[in-house]
Amino acid sequence: MTNGSYDAATVKAAIDSAVADAKNLMMNTVIIDSVYGDYVLYKSGTAVSVPTDFDVMEYMIAKCRENGLFVYSTFDVLKVQQDGKMRLLTRWTRRF
Repeated sequence: MTNGSYDAATVKAAIDSAVADAKNLMMNTVIIDSVYGDYVLYKSGTAVSVPTDFDVMEYMIAKCRENGLFVYSTFDVLKVQQDGKMRLLTRWTRRF
């Protein structure tokens, strides 16, 4: 997304570019994965969010709507954070 740089200007520029590309390709819908690497893209009290000073998901949704795009977000209920890393919850990693 931003080559490891999470400053607000870089992240917003990457989002703006992606939304413009979608619009130029005559797309009408954007699907956003709520997880990027080991971070969630929304502000959360329990999961580690992308280290920015703004809510990335909120910004993406606003930009898409500004450009007349439909927006959907995916949320993988089998992904959990363990030791600051996103892990896929499987029957072998579940703790009972």
